[in-house]
Amino acid sequence: MKQIKFTAFLLALACISCQKEASLDNQEAVGSDDVVRVFKAETESYATKTYSDPAGYILWNAGDRVSVFEGSGSNGQYEVSNESAGSTSAELVRVAGGGFVAGTELGANIAYYPYSSSNSVRQNGDKFEISVTLPQTQQYVAGSFGNGSFPMVAVTADSDDKNLRFKNVLGCLKIQLKGDAVIKSITVTNKTYPMSGPVKVSASNTVLPTVAPQSGSVKTVTLDCGAGVQLNNETATSFMIALPPARLTSGFSIEIADISGNHMTKTTSKLQVIERSKILVMPELVVMQPNIQSVDLGLPSGTKWATHNMGAFRPEDRGNFYAWGETKTMGEVDMSNTINYNYNSTQYPDSPYVKHAFQAVTYKFLKAGATNSTANSNITKYTWADGSFTSLWYMGDTFVGDGKTELDPEDDAAAVNWGNGWRMPTRAEIQELLDNCDITKTVRGDVLACEFTSRINGNSIIIPAGGYMSNTAVSGGYGSGYGIWSSSLFIKNGESFAAYSYQAAFLNLTSSVNRVHLYQRYVGLPIRPVRNN
Repeated sequence: MKQIKFTAFLLALACISCQKEASLDNQEAVGSDDVVRVFKAETESYATKTYSDPAGYILWNAGDRVSVFEGSGSNGQYEVSNESAGSTSAELVRVAGGGFVAGTELGANIAYYPYSSSNSVRQNGDKFEISVTLPQTQQYVAGSFGNGSFPMVAVTADSDDKNLRFKNVLGCLKIQLKGDAVIKSITVTNKTYPMSGPVKVSASNTVLPTVAPQSGSVKTVTLDCGAGVQLNNETATSFMIALPPARLTSGFSIEIADISGNHMTKTTSKLQVIERSKILVMPELVVMQPNIQSVDLGLPSGTKWATHNMGAFRPEDRGNFYAWGETKTMGEVDMSNTINYNYNSTQYPDSPYVKHAFQAVTYKFLKAGATNSTANSNITKYTWADGSFTSLWYMGDTFVGDGKTELDPEDDAAAVNWGNGWRMPTRAEIQELLDNCDITKTVRGDVLACEFTSRINGNSIIIPAGGYMSNTAVSGGYGSGYGIWSSSLFIKNGESFAAYSYQAAFLNLTSSVNRVHLYQRYVGLPIRPVRNN
């Protein structure tokens, strides 16, 4: 079969920082578009779609695959030839076996990188609308973008034109980190505009491409750093995340996770603008491995409190979320949670043992077959009763209350994950903290940081009111309360509250309230460990 070939001209990526616009001397390039500085990437990395030469041009890699709609709606698969590797222009050769099927006639040739069999196109007046999916997870590549993360589109003048002049579709957020941590992932979330999932790219031969979210798109995107990227204290490491052009009126948040499961969230509430083919550069951040210590507040019980929440880099960071009595956080494997497995085997067949959500049907101590609506009366462990048989639920004629009001060590996330005498605080120990400390509250990022200063010896700790996680979303935060779990069920004055026996006690912190309260145990809350030595 005769090979069909196109020559593809890749347009340069423009670059802008938050403070000033960077520029390079303009150079000749067919179809160049805002030719200014871009990023260098490791040429030996096969995982990256593109890398830049010293002049700032993005180059093709051998084997890059492109969807080409050759005068019709038929999606042809083409790849960059070996001879074209490392060049701004490339010869695209049809992939063997990638035969065409019938498609609606179009008035031009349209190309989209990266190739996907699900890419489709339709003509709408003088524009072409390409339906594609932006990945929710991008792969880290030093100084560049992972394979398929930074898409491009080309539309020719007519169907006889074989020169594909590509234009960049997205913009970029550049995150700069210093410190000694090993970064596992970075997640960007905003409240106003989808960042990944199904979108429609509109383009023509004369008009710059635009992006419109479609049903099913989401407002988050994660940069996966694989085995981890080691930071250093002297020079910032750059992390590039491709984002659709948008005016993020409420700003966005960045959650940074290291390989040990520590988390730090930074938030900007100001208007941020992501522009096509430009880079929004964030100020440098320092991410240090946490130095976890115990603080003696002189409390009557002798209980000492940790300086950080579990999974937090700093005292004011939320850290990880845990359901009460579970020892694994979001994204971790829990082989002991058969209820979670039964639910996930259908929802997430490729990773059924992973904690994907905080809801009743994924809770470890739930009766098999129970649903979200019946969960409260179908808890299988820590079903305290006072002998009145009114506290929880029956199985036939047999009351199943187990009399447990405190977590066993194997269900205590602090004891399991930290060891060395660390454990979750009891309800009484949280109340002791409230009774013996003065509390000062300040806003740090998007959380209310509550400083507890001992009236006994003057030492202090900070506990954030960082919100809670329900299903997959974080709610609360500043002004809305929610602090940390205790290891205790919520039992009031020794009474058996039937309506409360499925709920656990936690430290509730708001801008105006400090108290021990109750919450459904399958919801995710942070944990602040304590110890007695």
